[in-house]
Amino acid sequence: MIEVLTIFAKNMRRLRKIVDMTQENFAEKLDITPRNLRDIENAKRIPRPEIIDKICENLKISPYELFKTPDDMVDNEKSAIINHIVENLSNMPLEYTKLFNNMITHTFDKE
Repeated sequence: MIEVLTIFAKNMRRLRKIVDMTQENFAEKLDITPRNLRDIENAKRIPRPEIIDKICENLKISPYELFKTPDDMVDNEKSAIINHIVENLSNMPLEYTKLFNNMITHTFDKE
């Protein structure tokens, strides 16, 4: 069985990378040092509960996402990427959103 600390570390790193945040930027948002963040991502330490709250807030996830085992993650990475795209699109002007939609529709159009 995989250790909880290892699961947490791998999930946090994976989710941080999905939102394209560097360790330095993420550490700053969490009010911890980059060294502390590296230790967390290398499964050398578990963060305090208030830091876990900040991790979830900044990654826009529930705490459960940090403790999922690989068997639980079949579609979760895809969902995280889709959520990230939706968030980005919601901050864009309507014409860019329409352009993105047309691009996706025509790229994957089967006919």
